[in-house]
Amino acid sequence: WDDQRQSLLWSDAAGRTCWNWDLDENCLCSSCVRLGSRIDTLYLYSEKLIRAVPWFLPVDLELQPGHGPQSSQLPPVLQRAVNHWGFFGKLQEFAARFADRPHTVISRGDTFFASVPPDLRDNETGYMNCDCHATIAALNHLRRLTGADEPRVLKELRGSIKRAMDNCSAPGAVAFQDDYARFNFEGTYEDHYCLGSRGPIADVSNTDRGEFSMSIDGASKWYVGTTQDKVRRHAEHGGADPRIEGRSSFFIRFMTSCAYQGRHRVHSAEAARAAAVARRDGLPDEFGGWKVASREERAKEAWWVQRSAFTRMDEDKRAELMAIVFGQRHVRGSIYTSPHLAAPARAGLEVKRRHVLNLCFRCGGIHFASSGECPGADDAFNDWTGNPVDAAHVQSADDDEALRTWRGLRVSYNELHPDEPDTPADRTTANFARARSVAS
Repeated sequence: WDDQRQSLLWSDAAGRTCWNWDLDENCLCSSCVRLGSRIDTLYLYSEKLIRAVPWFLPVDLELQPGHGPQSSQLPPVLQRAVNHWGFFGKLQEFAARFADRPHTVISRGDTFFASVPPDLRDNETGYMNCDCHATIAALNHLRRLTGADEPRVLKELRGSIKRAMDNCSAPGAVAFQDDYARFNFEGTYEDHYCLGSRGPIADVSNTDRGEFSMSIDGASKWYVGTTQDKVRRHAEHGGADPRIEGRSSFFIRFMTSCAYQGRHRVHSAEAARAAAVARRDGLPDEFGGWKVASREERAKEAWWVQRSAFTRMDEDKRAELMAIVFGQRHVRGSIYTSPHLAAPARAGLEVKRRHVLNLCFRCGGIHFASSGECPGADDAFNDWTGNPVDAAHVQSADDDEALRTWRGLRVSYNELHPDEPDTPADRTTANFARARSVAS
């Protein structure tokens, strides 16, 4: 402070600076960070989203008593897979087509979905119904549990599928595949990939409660951000207080919108489903949407939080890393904020994924682009290296998160062109139109 205690200065009378631009040299206590440079924040966090209405409960995957004293039978959610293995077996092969192409759109309009059995099809949408999705989610979950300590129900499922194939009740089907990273189905573009992440890629995952655990972090979505107040930010995202939840990220508000009825969140599965069916237009999916998860031991903060001196570049790096680990269809944050990423953003993330996994930039193969083995550039590489002016037109200016936020602030300028309207509302509209024309 100056001698009159009126102004806070960056340096004292002796010329000693109060803040070092080398961020690693600064104190990280709350007071120093609050008074320091605004290019940094105190916390880097990752919010985890799980289904607001679970596809199944743990009890739904328990073996049922059989007819004999030593026999058992599959629960209904898995018996449905056996009864229709001709479809579910082909679905895992369909999912494998996109395993190495996370930037590619999976659409309900694909001809594959014409083969959905009638009793697994929704009468209103003509697409797979909730029971069908529950079975897919159960199969996805069991694939993530394969290994030395896999549950007994998984062994029984394999045996039942083999018997169905041997008895020709599933003609043309293939055996149950264990590789979750290749054969787990995520959903489609239209439902914002409602089955969640396949699970973390095998290069970084582990089976304990580490940062990226395939047993607990599959079937999820993620949002990455930075904040000065980890408790307040998590409360905004969690929606416990309607006075502050409007300040949460647009992505989280959209993904959790199924769990609302009017202006208030609903906390029962039945109410969430009813709200989703009644308000199907403009929702992430018709099956109940998502909710923000918390760890039991740290319920007042995000799923993963790290404290240090972070810049927005650290947020960029974290979001891109998690997009590589969990798939870009399920991670948002940093500059990747829209529920549906535009083609240039998807292509850029795919090229970065190839770089991290030491794959060919041009085609994604297991070789170097200069080795002479590359068959040629694919669509991702061509989109990434294409004309940036054309690429900018892939996403409408109306979908731009920054412009949408700016319009919500109702900003107006003091100095106007003589020909422009003079009321605050008109000035706001005129200024947004000017900004939109520049972005377009």
